[in-house]
Amino acid sequence: MSPPIHPILQLYGATDGCLRPGFFHALDRHLPAGSRLVRIDDAGHFLHLEKPETVNEIILDYLASGR
Repeated sequence: MSPPIHPILQLYGATDGCLRPGFFHALDRHLPAGSRLVRIDDAGHFLHLEKPETVNEIILDYLASGR
C-alpha cells in the first residue's frame, strides 16, 4: 500500500487490543502535511463508542481547521 497523498486525521486508542498502539508511533512521518495523528487515552479499539465526546471534538476541530 502507498502512503496517503491527502491529509488525514488518524485517531487511535491508547489501550487498543486489536491494533497495537505502537503501530502508530512512527506513522506521522509517513503522512502528508496537514495530517494529524491523535492518541485517545483510556480508549481501546472502539474509541468512538468509548469516548464519543472526545472523538467528536477532535473530528470537529480537524474539520474546522480547513485541512
